[in-house]
Amino acid sequence: GDIAYLLPEDAFPPDEHKALIQPPPGCRLGYLPAKATGHPVIILSQPTEKSTHVLVTPVSAYSSGDFNNYLPPWKQEPHKWKYFQDFRSFHGCERYCDKYPPLYLEGDKSMPKPRASWLYVQSLWAVPLTVIGKFTKVRDFLRVRQDSVDSLLSHMQARCRRWKECMSEM
Repeated sequence: GDIAYLLPEDAFPPDEHKALIQPPPGCRLGYLPAKATGHPVIILSQPTEKSTHVLVTPVSAYSSGDFNNYLPPWKQEPHKWKYFQDFRSFHGCERYCDKYPPLYLEGDKSMPKPRASWLYVQSLWAVPLTVIGKFTKVRDFLRVRQDSVDSLLSHMQARCRRWKECMSEM
């Protein structure tokens, strides 16, 4: 449940960029969309301290802020094709429905964008530690509460199309 930082695409080591972001021949996209980089991520799993990979999901404001009254992603044109119940909200952010509880950070802390922090359960990747950095937008170390991590993992296991693939890469 630690909040970390997925390095921006241009900071990836060349071999990791090629393996993760560069599309293979004949494909439009690579494993990890470039748009997912440069965001905070929740580390959902690191099997052992010696593991070279972690399971992550990015947290994003989805272009929301005071300029658009913190418009949630499911009300924005680019995301209208997505299954709205697969968006999860941090406490303080608008929720699509009450089916899933909001996500909470330990110690009653908030994300740096307390009214615009969402994630999409289909956005899940196993990435090498070489592309993970420290999240420095706040002074304090941020960690998602364990009950929120458990709820999110349960939701992802039930709904994420890439769950088995990602788990097999761990």
